[in-house]
Amino acid sequence: LPPTPNDNNTKLDKKAKKIARETAKLRKNFNLPSTEELLWEAAPVTYKKKDGHLSNRGTLHGFTHFICYSSSLFGIKTYEVISLDDVISVSKNTDWTDFIVSVETKSSKYGFFCPMSAGEETYKKISSLWKSSRPNPEEGIEDDAAKSGSESNDVELASSGSDSSDKNYLTTREFKEDGFLVSRDNSMTELVKADFDCDVVTFFKLLYSSESDFTQRYHANRGDKEITIGPWKDCTVYGLCRELKYRVQVKAAIGPSTTIVNEVQRYHLQPEKLLLETSHTMQDIPYADYFHVEAHWEAVLLSPNSCQLVIKLGVPFNKKTWLKGTIESNTTKESKESYENWVRLARETLANEQLNDEKKPKKSTSKPASPRNPDVQQLSQQVSSCPPSLPNRTPTTLDKDKDVLIDDHVTRLGMLEIVKILMLFVLIYYMRCLCVEFATFNAHNLEASGRT
Repeated sequence: LPPTPNDNNTKLDKKAKKIARETAKLRKNFNLPSTEELLWEAAPVTYKKKDGHLSNRGTLHGFTHFICYSSSLFGIKTYEVISLDDVISVSKNTDWTDFIVSVETKSSKYGFFCPMSAGEETYKKISSLWKSSRPNPEEGIEDDAAKSGSESNDVELASSGSDSSDKNYLTTREFKEDGFLVSRDNSMTELVKADFDCDVVTFFKLLYSSESDFTQRYHANRGDKEITIGPWKDCTVYGLCRELKYRVQVKAAIGPSTTIVNEVQRYHLQPEKLLLETSHTMQDIPYADYFHVEAHWEAVLLSPNSCQLVIKLGVPFNKKTWLKGTIESNTTKESKESYENWVRLARETLANEQLNDEKKPKKSTSKPASPRNPDVQQLSQQVSSCPPSLPNRTPTTLDKDKDVLIDDHVTRLGMLEIVKILMLFVLIYYMRCLCVEFATFNAHNLEASGRT
């Protein structure tokens, strides 16, 4: 039966009571007047303390006349209250992974770090709440257009910039070490070095360009969910960048079973070299705001049809923790397994593309043949009607991998047969010993019975 109006009113009353209880609890925690009403909440947000350190990820609460922040991790609770009457300005900025909303008061300045996907919405909520509490609403609110990208950590994608052309993958802007990665190249750990049977531009086109679906297939093969891959765009500071977001499985003993990963990539491509840098953070795991993960990919041309890829990893920390060694070790181990899987899938993709190119019919540029003798034409028709032989093909990397797998399988089978034979000999030996003992025992019994 459909719900009656009384049932709907009952549900609404329960929901209103629940909201009222939560609002009353928050007012008590923040020591706010009883007249304050909760208008909105925003999460997850990291709060930058007055001493410069970052707190744990928490929630922003927007009240009628106050902006409040709360977080809790392992029983350690953090509360912060900002009166809208003391706010002087509200501005926004971005670094390589986070969207930063800055709130400046008469006595200090607060920074709230939000994910890229939710940063703009959080900024609008704070600025709108502050605007409604001021007699001159437009005063003190900063716009991005007025900043003209002057800050060095600005990694916001230019809204007026056009998407990079897929027809021309080469970059014209000079590549600079301008702070996209915190880790230095010489301090990063080399995890993978692999050769590929293609040039650098083909490597990027088939595996990383906007028209390629390889990144989507790679994350799906890993078991990732909710995969979102943005197009390559021209950044205001760092060149051509794109954003990725996906949900991954967490292997840690504590914390959630899955977490959202926000990743930013940028690349610089020339005919002889490809440089790709990535930086990503995880939202929900313990100590997620203590560190982030960076990778430096470099593919160098070895010959007209081959290149070498080197992947290095860095795990920079922005806060101290006694678990730093454990986090670095686990991150390095899991990243190495993931990159090796990436290399395997990339080689399969390039090998399949090479096979497809070989199967494509080539257009003939020769002139049509002149009329020939009927006997010669008949012989030519008989030859053409014969089944074609298989073309000689140079073994690809995929064929070599298959041969290695077959050799390993045969080796394992041989070892298994040897183990079986050894076990059979051991069993025969023990059976023989048992028979000798049994015969000896019977002989003693017969001898004892003869004496009696």
